[in-house]
Amino acid sequence: MRTKKLILLSIVTFLSFQLYSQVTSIATAYDYLSTYKSEMANGNEQSAIENLLAAKKEIDPVTSDPSTRGMSKAWKRKGEVYYYIFADPSPRLTLVREGAVDTAIHCFLMAVTVEKKENGQPKIEDKSTVVNFLGLLGDTCVKMANINADNKEMDQYMVNMMRAKGALEARLLADPKDDMVIRAIQAINDNLAVTAANSGDINQIMKYVAPLVENGTAPAWAYQVMAGVYMGQGNKTKASEVITKGKEKYPEDAEIFIAEINMAFENGETDKAGQLIETAKTKFPDKKANFILLEVNFHLTKGNNEKAIAALDEAIGTYKDKPEILKLLYFNSGVIFSQMYNKAEEAKDTAKMREYNNKMFLYYSKTIEADPMYHPAYNGVANYYITNGNNLLVKADALPLEADKEYKALKALAVDEYKKAIDSLEKAWAIEKDEKYKKVLLILYEKTGQFDKKKALEGQ
Repeated sequence: MRTKKLILLSIVTFLSFQLYSQVTSIATAYDYLSTYKSEMANGNEQSAIENLLAAKKEIDPVTSDPSTRGMSKAWKRKGEVYYYIFADPSPRLTLVREGAVDTAIHCFLMAVTVEKKENGQPKIEDKSTVVNFLGLLGDTCVKMANINADNKEMDQYMVNMMRAKGALEARLLADPKDDMVIRAIQAINDNLAVTAANSGDINQIMKYVAPLVENGTAPAWAYQVMAGVYMGQGNKTKASEVITKGKEKYPEDAEIFIAEINMAFENGETDKAGQLIETAKTKFPDKKANFILLEVNFHLTKGNNEKAIAALDEAIGTYKDKPEILKLLYFNSGVIFSQMYNKAEEAKDTAKMREYNNKMFLYYSKTIEADPMYHPAYNGVANYYITNGNNLLVKADALPLEADKEYKALKALAVDEYKKAIDSLEKAWAIEKDEKYKKVLLILYEKTGQFDKKKALEGQ
């Protein structure tokens, strides 16, 4: 029995020593961290970094040791160390900086949640400091995300916004009544949802937009987006439910009207869609432009190209100061006139063919004025000249054999038109290496006798 008691005593002594050792490491890490701050304040960067790395070495084992991993103090201290590793730009920290921000956020979250009081409430070591660090991390990650957005790095934008959300949600656990943090989290959720919606990625939309609709915190546009997603998946029942829910929450919002109009189109109820569009244009005069674009779709669905063009002209007047939208309106007008030309050609209405071809050229040219890098418009202009050249060759082929002089003159004019087409299509090819452009250019080079250009392009 004495031997057993001695063994038990040894185990208890060992455990006590182990706990003491890890608690000492927490204190030692604190000392190193304090020295890091003072050395940085005195401009002694090398010494400061050495102390920060020493603090990391001391604190890392503490949160995995059974004797201390349940202590808020251990996680708080580790969070501080990793925060400074993340925030300090020193090149000497490059190898340890990767993942430091995620570790810091996780550690402060654990500092908030790992230890409980007798009443079940969180027992947080130095709560005000933990809360401040979480706020600082959230704010920093939002600033990083904004830089990502400016640089069009949208994947990294999402990562940093999620980090900010994680930090602020941890802070909210520490102080559930902090209205400022609640609003900040909602703003982050909205920004994540907007970015996901703009990406067009269904998985992203389902991850970031759908939950807002399901829990009733979504803005009106989100109901329109989700209704569109469900329609695209063929789930009209779910789309209808989303629209109904949106109308209950936002009965006077234009976005819900748009969703309802799209649903009518999806169901083949074009007359209903037309009625809703007319109502919406009056009901939402400040959003009239949005409904004009839907009106264009309505007329195209009905096969009424003339009314579609009229609606596009109205939209062009509305968006005249927005070149990004204007170029698309001009381009789509050109496409519609191209389709109208084809119908006139089938009817052998040469007057209409000439009119529509000239209108097509006009709108494609306006597209290029709005955006000189929009390569499909150069292709449209090339098609105009190709059409002219083809028509001239048709006229030449219709001449009697003895009209050789007139034949050669028309053929020369056709070649001139093809050369103009080449000039425009070469610009499209310079912007976008589309194989369709290359194929047509090779044909045109042959028609115009530019065999050196043809050979050079074949080698690309």
